[in-house]
Amino acid sequence: PPPPETFGAYKTKGREGMGVIDMLRILMEDLSKEIADGEQEEKDSQKAYEKYVAEAAAQRTLKSQEIESKAAAKAEAEAAEDRGEWTTADLVAYNFESPFVEGSRLDLLRASLERLSSS
Repeated sequence: PPPPETFGAYKTKGREGMGVIDMLRILMEDLSKEIADGEQEEKDSQKAYEKYVAEAAAQRTLKSQEIESKAAAKAEAEAAEDRGEWTTADLVAYNFESPFVEGSRLDLLRASLERLSSS
């Protein structure tokens, strides 16, 4: 008996007669595109990193200046206290704004206000 009928003769899909060289060329083009994309991502990441480092350095500088300022304010406040030049406003500002005060700020404020009122 004759063979059953099929869909016709075999035909390739896409690029007909593509050889190995053509396939390698396509792979090289794809690889070149991926390399270019990777290089662009690397440049973008480097810029983002440099921006982050610059912002972190600025924050460190700001925090360092803030610490120096608070330390100077503490030293001045302690010197004023030693000289007996404190006002009620100075005590309130120092005791509620300074992170360097040891112990209970409210207790220190009460004691200082009592000393002022008795003077």
